[in-house]
Amino acid sequence: MDTVEKLTRGLVEDHLMSYIEIKSEVQGDGVTRWAWCLSALAGEPPNGEIEKREFSFEFKSHDAARNFAFGWVRRNRPMLERAAVLEARSGIRYRA
Repeated sequence: MDTVEKLTRGLVEDHLMSYIEIKSEVQGDGVTRWAWCLSALAGEPPNGEIEKREFSFEFKSHDAARNFAFGWVRRNRPMLERAAVLEARSGIRYRA
């Protein structure tokens, strides 16, 4: 992966993070579990879908939760990824 491609990917992921909230909670056994949800910036579900913004998946690390969330957004909200790619290509870094 060349430098330009790495930079573009980093900018896309930075922008996607404005649509994702990563949460952590220490469990009774002392282990931290990570979860994620859509932020308010992700907008309403398309076509009047009723959908919770909270996701109950548990992960072993912040990175695992983030990577899963990126994949979910790319599969289920492609318009958010398209917006992130356009921002990265124009060189604008957007943070919520």
